[in-house]
Amino acid sequence: MSKAVRFIKKQTPYNEGEVAGFPEDLANRYIELGIAEVVSGDQLAEDASVQDAEYWKKKFNDLAAKTTTYYAEVSSSFAKMRVQNDDLRSRIADLNHDRDNLAARVAELEKELSEATSPKKK
Repeated sequence: MSKAVRFIKKQTPYNEGEVAGFPEDLANRYIELGIAEVVSGDQLAEDASVQDAEYWKKKFNDLAAKTTTYYAEVSSSFAKMRVQNDDLRSRIADLNHDRDNLAARVAELEKELSEATSPKKK
């Protein structure tokens, strides 16, 4: 017959609070040494439901933390992209302005060249 025990002290490889099943003689030995206590089937079921609840609560909290971190990273990335977009729009506006100035200057130079090379009227 086997018996379930919960370790109340660390006993390698078991940590304090862990539950394990052993042959009755070995379980009784652990109990006598004061490193374990008997666990009933009802306690095991209760522990399982508590552990399940704790597990899912931890999973939920971990997911919530990851989601919050991800949201912050995405928001930060979008903010950087908006700044870069604004910088690019400003640079494009500057280049368009420079292009317009160059086109005007080319037109002036073409006019000067045309006047300088055209035959003079007497």
